[in-house]
Amino acid sequence: MRCCNMKKISINKITLVGMLAALTVALSFLESLLPPLFMLPPGFKIGISNIAVMFALLYSGLWAGVLLSVIKSIFVLIVNGGYAFVLSFVGSIGAVIVMSTLIWLFKEKISYGALSVSGAVTHNMMQLICVYLITASASIFYYAPVLIIAAVICGVGVASAVKLTMPIVLKFVK
Repeated sequence: MRCCNMKKISINKITLVGMLAALTVALSFLESLLPPLFMLPPGFKIGISNIAVMFALLYSGLWAGVLLSVIKSIFVLIVNGGYAFVLSFVGSIGAVIVMSTLIWLFKEKISYGALSVSGAVTHNMMQLICVYLITASASIFYYAPVLIIAAVICGVGVASAVKLTMPIVLKFVK
């Protein structure tokens, strides 16, 4: 007998989220090995681990996206320290909340591109605000246009990867 009206989560979804968590950490590690890319701002990451986060969000919902963001941020803490953890956590959670809200508002009408770009821009702006709160230097906001342009470019790349891989993965999880 159930004491609460809890939504049943399938073993397939739990397994998928576990695999996506491992993939998120692996992609985050792989991305940390890449040299700085030409034409991207210093310290900017492409966000390839967000492929797994976005997939989890689309397939399993907000709880999976938040869980993967937390796991990814904990990995960043272990590898890069507390400052990087705070930036990763704030950016990732903000991005997942914005993307989840867009999914809820627009249901199936929103494109992967719009979701990914919105998440990337939110991620960068949340990090920028966080850096401002830590440093109290308003000049950091001069960096915003560069970060927005880079987020749009990388967001389109992540969306393309999700669009290509989602149908393949869904064949195995249904």
